[in-house]
Amino acid sequence: MQIPTLRSLRFVPLTVAGLALSTSAAFGVAFTTFIGPDGGNWNDPANWDNGVPDANDEISLGGFQVVVTDTQAYKDFDTGAPDTGGSIVINSGGSLTNDGGHHAAWGLSSITINSGGAFINDPATEGGVARLRVPTTVAAGGTLVGFQQLQSTINVSGLYQPYNSASANVIAVTSTFNLLSGGELQFDVFGNNDSESFSVASATTDLSIIGSTIRLVGQGGYTPGVNDTFNLFDEVGGTVNVISDASNVIMDGVIAWDTTLWESDGILTVAAVPEPTTYAMFAAMGALGVALLRRRK
Repeated sequence: MQIPTLRSLRFVPLTVAGLALSTSAAFGVAFTTFIGPDGGNWNDPANWDNGVPDANDEISLGGFQVVVTDTQAYKDFDTGAPDTGGSIVINSGGSLTNDGGHHAAWGLSSITINSGGAFINDPATEGGVARLRVPTTVAAGGTLVGFQQLQSTINVSGLYQPYNSASANVIAVTSTFNLLSGGELQFDVFGNNDSESFSVASATTDLSIIGSTIRLVGQGGYTPGVNDTFNLFDEVGGTVNVISDASNVIMDGVIAWDTTLWESDGILTVAAVPEPTTYAMFAAMGALGVALLRRRK
């Protein structure tokens, strides 16, 4: 009798006390490797030795470049052979989701997210603690979502949204993060002194968020009030570069920031705005000054 082969039960032998066991069967994870051609489509079953991966699969790219043009998902990279190389290009209409695996992106030469493409870590599983350990470029119009640990050079000319969750998260930066011209960083804010933030903990870290927009998004009905404070980065080590007047930091309901502790400590405070009568007084004083100067002449 012929027994059908099930992809989800593909065995990787592990010998213990003379018994052949399967790590994939034990943990419900299948393994599949990209076999080419270079620049081949992720969604072509012929390009994988075990069919197109899904959210239960641990994968290896086998040193090839893989192109994503539609909606795809995977579990993790092969933790047994993490440095097999390869690269991922996500083009317009492409969306690649890591299903919460800890080794979400590592061992590759690069990840490129082009306009209309998205690379997403799903925080719903394994606590959302996923490492982005691959040099990653987010082009204008591209989107990078999730990832709590940024451990390689990340250049963002598109959108980086760390999470979209119900509570604030700390994003650990241990290499280089550059928010470039046209780029946008979105941090969720849940209340006074309760926002997503960067942790810059390595002596070799370089965090540059001067390129374009930092957008703070109120969640759960929160609206900012005068003197509410947000700590957006902790500079324990490394270097942080920001625009000193925080003119690129935007939040609905905030007209002005108190930037006293912005460059040194990453802290912004919602500043009070003068009442209209105060503006009128300033205008009157200015007009009086002009009149006096004319009279002197």
